[in-house]
Order: sequence, then structure tokens, then C-alpha cells
Amino acid sequence: MGYVFVALSAAGFGLLSVLIKLSYSLGAEPMTLLGARFMVAVVAIWILALVVDRDALRIGRKDLVYIALVGPFGVGLSSILY
Repeated sequence: MGYVFVALSAAGFGLLSVLIKLSYSLGAEPMTLLGARFMVAVVAIWILALVVDRDALRIGRKDLVYIALVGPFGVGLSSILY
């Protein structure tokens, strides 16, 4: 299963630049695309977690600080700079 996820991830990242250029040519704004990308990812991950492993949705108090910092600064900032 890991190989499938790696292949899907690589295909998604490869397709990302093509879709972004197409979206820009149609008049989309960078922050709108970034927001839409994150919303699609959140919905997909929640659906996957609900179907596959509901316990994966449980977050301990200790992990909340880590998630609160990595989300906006790690993922968000790198996506904006990308």
C-alpha cells in the first residue's frame, strides 16, 4: 500500500504545477488556489480517516501544540513560498 501512496503523491505533485498554470491562465489568484487546495485535502483526509480508522482522528493534548505550529508555519508558509 505504501508504494501506491508514494505513486499517488508523486503524480499529485507532478500534476500540481500544470493545474496551477491552467488556473492562473483562467484568472485564479494564488491565495484562492492555496485555500481550495487545503480545503480539498482536509475533506479527503477526514473522509479517509472516518472510513479507514476513526481512532486516527483522536489528537492528544501534547500533539495540539505541535500541530498548531507545523500547520501554519511548516505547511502553510512553505506552500505560500512555493
